[in-house]
Formats: sequence, C-alpha cells, structure tokens
Amino acid sequence: METIVGFIQTHKPYFDAVSAISSVVTLLCWGFGSVLLWNAWRRQGIRSVTVGPHNHHIPFLIFAGSDTPEFRLEAQQRGAQLSTNDMIELTDKVVTELGERHR
Repeated sequence: METIVGFIQTHKPYFDAVSAISSVVTLLCWGFGSVLLWNAWRRQGIRSVTVGPHNHHIPFLIFAGSDTPEFRLEAQQRGAQLSTNDMIELTDKVVTELGERHR
C-alpha cells in the first residue's frame, strides 16, 4: 500500500493533469448531449423524457408577437401545446401544465 501511495505522490502533477482533462471532457460531453437533446426535442416534438422510473413532461408553449390561425396550426403541427400572444391564455396554460405535473 505504501508503494502505491508513494507512486501517486511522486507523480501527482500527472494525476492532477489527467483529472483536469477528465473534468473538461465530462463538461464537453454534457454540453454536447444537451445540444443533441434540445435539437431532437425541437425537431421531433418530444413531449416527455423518461429516466428510469421518472417520466418528465416537457411543455412546448409559444408566446408570439402576433396570433393568427396559421401560426396556431403550424405550432400544433410542430408539437406545440399552445401558440398565443395573449398573456392570460399563456398563464392559464402554464398553470394547467404545472397542475398536471403534480397529480
């Protein structure tokens, strides 16, 4: 055991460098994974994410500058639950979505 501890102490700068590189690689992988998930969600209209026994519903709500039937139809075709320029309608939908999460 003393031999292993001595080896580690002798080569500590190398272990520190490997640890730092590992941390950077881990951060880059998490960032890359997040970008992939975001793109998949936007393109395919992902509505939920399941990790083990946990299922998380992801609402897709659009608050736009204008509100036309064409905008609403396109948003619905792309997976949005709501497209509006009415703050009260948006707030109602957010409250409804959050209420359904806690059931």
